[in-house]
Amino acid sequence: MRRLVFEAEHEEFRSSVRAVLQRDLVPHIETTREAGMISRDVWRALGEHGFLGFMVPEEYGGGGMDDFRFNAVLGEELAVHGLAYASSFGINTDVIAPYLLELTSIKQKERWLRPFASGGLITAIGMSEPEAGSDLGGIRTTARRVGDRWLLNGSKTFITNGYRADLVIVAARTPDCGDRAITLFGVEDGMAGFTRGRKRTDMGRHERNHVRGDQQVARALTRPWAA
Repeated sequence: MRRLVFEAEHEEFRSSVRAVLQRDLVPHIETTREAGMISRDVWRALGEHGFLGFMVPEEYGGGGMDDFRFNAVLGEELAVHGLAYASSFGINTDVIAPYLLELTSIKQKERWLRPFASGGLITAIGMSEPEAGSDLGGIRTTARRVGDRWLLNGSKTFITNGYRADLVIVAARTPDCGDRAITLFGVEDGMAGFTRGRKRTDMGRHERNHVRGDQQVARALTRPWAA
């Protein structure tokens, strides 16, 4: 039965996604499972065809399409080959993209959006914690000002894309902003104090490069949103 929610342009997009996935993702499914993470070559292939940045404005290298139906099409086609793919790429397109588009400064957009759209910037979101799970009300990671910077102290776990993410959006309590205030920070790979835990093999989907490594954010001295 044909679903009426999609229009001709969405079905054309679906056909393009199917063709690219068949050529650039399917041949690597077994090696992806063995490695426990999705190759950067696959990320770049999807980015090259505009599948990771269709919501990013054209001036930053994206397609400038504000239509979540494209997200739905991409997620459906990725899920055909494994829910791990829909999850890992969906974090980029469905979760992180709105933060980067709506909450960042011009400088941050210029820094992150172009590689994000091209598949060169793998992202993750750090909310779950060893003792709090995904309950934001129970998180213990904190951030406090040190001069014109922020000092983050805490740990995150079970992070989709966490083992190889270049940019992690981290949720932390900011007591200086209020007793219950929670703020999001952009933490980049290579920042002082940012380390990753061991690569786990006892849980998660085999293709999914998240629960393989707990994301640690400890004593990271950064500027707000890594500006």
